[in-house]
Amino acid sequence: MGLVIEKLSGQTYFDYVKEHIFKVAGMTDTGYYELNEIVPNRATGYLRDPGEDPFAIDPRRSNVMFIPFKGNSAGGGYSTATDLMKFSQALRAHKLLNTEMTELVTSGKVDMVGAPMPEKYGYGFIERTVNGKELRGNSGGGAGSGVDSSLEMFWDGSYTVIVSSNYDAPAGEDLKNDICEFLAFQ
Repeated sequence: MGLVIEKLSGQTYFDYVKEHIFKVAGMTDTGYYELNEIVPNRATGYLRDPGEDPFAIDPRRSNVMFIPFKGNSAGGGYSTATDLMKFSQALRAHKLLNTEMTELVTSGKVDMVGAPMPEKYGYGFIERTVNGKELRGNSGGGAGSGVDSSLEMFWDGSYTVIVSSNYDAPAGEDLKNDICEFLAFQ
């Protein structure tokens, strides 16, 4: 998708998202950075190697040797909880897409096979229902990355849950799910 954006816009993927998403949403601590670049508010991720440490006894180690030099359209961007909240607000206020496109992009289209609960994947967003409440969002990071970040919006506007973890998945994802389940019963 990054190459499609570059071909259609005439900009690099990084410049396009910076101008049309990050800037519009007011996200000042979000971007794609070189590995050796000094970035305020960027945490170091920590991970375990299940192959070498199957019982999770050894201390976690820095993810610096396992992350790419710079992210791309498939991932590897950096953000903060504050900026993810700004993204959520801009998306829901239709500053990034009009009402129709926001609904199209964020709503689920196909069932996610193997998900722990019924979920549908759309165009970069996951939709699910918890206690009758519709939630939409997505996560980044994952096993072996040393980071795990999640954004989930209660689509009625009642809550936005953001969890950023500098530990491997499922640390952030599990906490986000617990918070969403608690809030859905309020």
